[in-house]
Amino acid sequence: MLSVSALPVAGEGLPAREIAVERLPDLNRPRSGCVMALGTGGEPVVFGGHTTGFVLTQTAEYFADGAWHEIDMLYPHDFACCVSLRSGNVLLGGGVSEAFGVGRSWGVEEYDPELHSFTARPILDIRRALCSAAELEDGTLVVSGNWYADDAIGVCPPGGVFDHAADVAEPLSHPFILQTGPSDALIFGSFGTYGDPSRGLVSRLSGGAVDVPLLREWKPAQTLDDGFSEAACRIGEYTYLLVGTRPDGACAVILVREGSFSLLPLSAEIPVTGEKDRLVWAGQVYADSRTRQAWLFGYDRTSKALYLLRVGYGDALDGGAAPVTFYRLGPLEGVHVPAAHAVLPDGSLLFAGGMSDDNYNPAAAVYRLLPDGQEPWMSAEENHHAWLLGLLCGILTGVVAILAGFFIRRRSRPVPGRAAEDPEVRPADDALMVRITALMEERQLFRRPGLTLQDVARELGSNTRYVSTCINDETGKSFPDYINSYRVKFAQRLLKSNPGRPLSGVAEESGFSSESSFFRNFKALTGKTPNQWLMER
Repeated sequence: MLSVSALPVAGEGLPAREIAVERLPDLNRPRSGCVMALGTGGEPVVFGGHTTGFVLTQTAEYFADGAWHEIDMLYPHDFACCVSLRSGNVLLGGGVSEAFGVGRSWGVEEYDPELHSFTARPILDIRRALCSAAELEDGTLVVSGNWYADDAIGVCPPGGVFDHAADVAEPLSHPFILQTGPSDALIFGSFGTYGDPSRGLVSRLSGGAVDVPLLREWKPAQTLDDGFSEAACRIGEYTYLLVGTRPDGACAVILVREGSFSLLPLSAEIPVTGEKDRLVWAGQVYADSRTRQAWLFGYDRTSKALYLLRVGYGDALDGGAAPVTFYRLGPLEGVHVPAAHAVLPDGSLLFAGGMSDDNYNPAAAVYRLLPDGQEPWMSAEENHHAWLLGLLCGILTGVVAILAGFFIRRRSRPVPGRAAEDPEVRPADDALMVRITALMEERQLFRRPGLTLQDVARELGSNTRYVSTCINDETGKSFPDYINSYRVKFAQRLLKSNPGRPLSGVAEESGFSSESSFFRNFKALTGKTPNQWLMER
């Protein structure tokens, strides 16, 4: 392990340079709490988050042909986890469940960048927000972290479902999950699930806790809105870079190699003060393994100026010291703290959205940073045209929404002399049934413990009478029978894929409130007990 005291980690001797910045067309809607990943050919995609007023947005946007294109998602994913899968797709999971950052959610979906479409995946092991996830070499997904709730390590094997894998040494929000081998990973972070500073404990997927003396002095820096991405800070096989901070404000770069922690030797001190206030080096490292360089983001809370640090880590891995370059970026128009970051295939950096003032006023601004003379993507004239087109589209969208709302309100007024429950004003059963089926088959809402008719009606923006009547007319089943039929089918899939799984666990994962309820409904629908059914497979 390298000597901590011998490394330059704090000081003011590094001059700030300017860096070329290109402002791209704004996002279609302001958003923070969002995440970013790269799709086909390095196409940037921004997912979820919340928009103006701290209201969740169930949309994503991808950048192509000089503009952002908005598409619908299955779930909002505000303060959620994001994993760039080896298949080229992107997995998103969890996030807060209500406006204002309240609650936690189950939903998991997979984005196909070729089709610009989303597919539901098995839900998380527990409701989670401010969680992180990573994909192991065999395709197993690991998830951990939560907010104002219990935490644990969950795993989802290929083709399986998320399940409890191990307890955590310390509950955390937005933890780092770093692979240390084909089937093992370390989990640690900056803050607990209630926002309190972490104790520096490290969990291991294979079980037990790991003692890392270096983390008692240097804590991983707090993650920003976009949370943690294992792919972003990976610089080699089981090798990663992190931002480390000390209570006195000093900053360092932590090297994690196959589970061993040390400080990366630097050729210069990392500045710790900005123009008017102490610099906050927050978030994770964004590495470019092709150029063997990494980037750190910082900001001055008072002046709202953004800063950037470039670290040539390749020299340090080869036995030398990593050269460090310090840049000043702002303040930049329209954004204070960026939300979603990515290193693009050409080596430039992109960030989109974030906070302009606070969580109630997120940003729509998108900037591309151009180190080493990269060419702008758009000319000034193209950028102006794109901005103007976006403005016109926004105005048109607003007008359409106002008109639509007007006509919907007019149509929704009760007709004199007609009762509100008259079948003539009830939504068409076939259309409503399609939406109910989507809740069950795509979002697997039946797995929610204690699911009620009111819950389903609330999800649909309908009422209990319409939903109950629709299910009865279309399926011939009562609401409880309809939900339990889905639960039994799901339980059968679990039993078939893993016959040795405890029946109590199958009952819980399928959404049953108790093991006795599971047995009763299973036999009612199949004519057999779960064990009898298994013996005949």
